[in-house]
Order: sequence, then C-alpha cells, then structure tokens
Amino acid sequence: MSHFESLWFEFGKHILHVGLDKDFHLEKRGHPAFDVTNIDGLMRRLEEHGVPFEEVFNMPGARRFYTYAFFGHRMEFLEWHDKPESLMTEAEKAVQG
Repeated sequence: MSHFESLWFEFGKHILHVGLDKDFHLEKRGHPAFDVTNIDGLMRRLEEHGVPFEEVFNMPGARRFYTYAFFGHRMEFLEWHDKPESLMTEAEKAVQG
C-alpha cells in the first residue's frame, strides 16, 4: 500500500492542492505567491499564532512578506497598491478600463 501526503487549502472559491512525497527537497526559488487584500491583518494573525514571517521591501507597488509552510516550502503574500499592468490578469485589466 502506498502512502501519499497532501494538503488542501481553500481560499473562497479557489482551492490549492500541495502534494508531498518522500523525495521532496526544498525549493529556494520556486514558490507560490498569493495576492491578499488585508496584509496587515494577515501579519497580525500570523504573529498571534507564533508563525514567523519576513516582510521585504524590494517590490515597488506592493507590500509583501515570506513565510514557510511546516514542511519548509517558502510562500509569498502580496498586497498591491499600484500593480503593474504586466502582472495583471485579464480580468484586472478589464476593470482598469
């Protein structure tokens, strides 16, 4: 019988599935990034639960931070205040007009 580990995250109508296997190794560069609308609230919540994170200040137009999942994979969270058109989805471009 094989054993497979996985995690499922629900974000409103979106679901993220992360599969883990015995040959897993940390990826330093590739990581998921999530757009959020209340980054201050998210950082406060992480602090309340003792989850470490590092805010970085090198992306013009956004506040962002990194944290690590319990299995060591880096995750990025961003809140845009001036998102470049080159990073916008088609839906975001349509709203811009």
